[in-house]
Formats: sequence, structure tokens, C-alpha cells
Amino acid sequence: MLSVLGSVFAAASNSYPVVVISSEINEEHSLGERNANAPLKCVVQPGVFESIGSVAATKETYPEGTLVAGLVKAALDPSKFLAVESLDGADLVIVTHWGEVSPKGPQYPVAGKPGGSFSMMRVLMMGRSVRAPFMGPTLASEIAAEAKEDRYYLLVTAYDAKALEQGKQVMVWQTRLSADSLRNSRMDVWPSLVAAGKSYFGQNLEIPVIDSVTQTVKLEPEKVVLVNVNQSLTEKLPKKREIL
Repeated sequence: MLSVLGSVFAAASNSYPVVVISSEINEEHSLGERNANAPLKCVVQPGVFESIGSVAATKETYPEGTLVAGLVKAALDPSKFLAVESLDGADLVIVTHWGEVSPKGPQYPVAGKPGGSFSMMRVLMMGRSVRAPFMGPTLASEIAAEAKEDRYYLLVTAYDAKALEQGKQVMVWQTRLSADSLRNSRMDVWPSLVAAGKSYFGQNLEIPVIDSVTQTVKLEPEKVVLVNVNQSLTEKLPKKREIL
């Protein structure tokens, strides 16, 4: 699972974070279904960091957004997504929104589909559809247990590049990854999230997936190629409380 990212991370201790993955594509968008003959050209950019709810206090620090985006860029499957630096001819802008969420404390509503609103935790775990995904009793119980604890989250969201240049935020697909933040390090959890979720980028999942990562890694920031921030795009990307 970690082969793509192995060059920038070192093996770590006996920790096995459980990652919950939900993913959807915009079936009404032409780029929702990838062109099988050629990879989509993608500009990767750091997005918004948010701490939502009554997140437990700790002295640990988070990595920079350019580093988190760099992890995602390194993990892209080049047969599906070709990372480029320029918007000229780009199909997608892949943005990494990230942070920590607690089920306790103040929440803000996230728009559901086709209407209504949900908590960030519910969207992370089960998506935005008003009709909850049909899950067997075992999976439903596991998801409910995971949702009771604070979680680190990473939203890997692909926007239509041409629409974004025109100031329109049109989501093509989004993969949502999260792991229990009380059992994982603020610095080292991100490579585990990316490693667990990279094969789901651009996919549509009918139900969430729980992936028990069998090996965690220790982040070595000096080996990560940071993403260059495109200032002309920054103003057009979603702001806080607009990430979904």
C-alpha cells in the first residue's frame, strides 16, 4: 500500500490507524468518467485547513498545507491523473482540504443532496446524499463507532479547471478520508490517509470503505516535494465553510 510513498516516509511504530473512505463523482459532469485513452491533466493545490467542533487540545503541530498537497500529488496514478504545473490545457484542479473535526461542540451545516444539511462528520463518513447508503449491520456499527471520536480528515477534491479559471467552483469528484485523531499523530497520520485513499481518487463508492492500514509511516518532511502555490488560483478556491 505504501510503495508509491515509500521514498518520502520511514517505517514507524506498531500503530494501525483505521481509515474511513467515502468517495463520489459528479455523474452529470463530462470529466466525472475519466477518458480511458489518456490521463487527465491536473494542477494540485493546497486548500483550506479547518478545526471543527471541540477538538481536543494538544501541543502537536500540523504539517503545512503545501506538504499535505505534496503527498497527494506524489500518490496520483499517472495512468489516470497527470500532474502539471500550468493551468494551460489542464482538465482538473485537485485541491487538498484538511483538518480535524470533533462530533462535540459547535458544528456548521454542510449542504446535502438534493437538499437539507448535515454535520461535517456525517458527510465525511457517509457522503452528502439525503438517503444514507445501505450498509450491513456490521459496517453500520463500525462507522457509528468511528464517528463518535475526533478525527483528522483529508478531502481530495477535483474541480473543473476551466470553470475555476472563470471563478466557478464545479466539483468533478471528491474522496474523503479520515482517521481517529486521539490515536494518531497530527504529523504522521497524513501519509497513512493518502496511502489508504489513493486508489479511490476519482471513484464513486456506493457505501463507505473502512481500511485498516497495516503499516504506518513516519513523515520525513525534508523528503517531500512541496506543491507550488498558484496565487492566481488561491482567490478562486473555496474558503472556510465552503469546502464541500
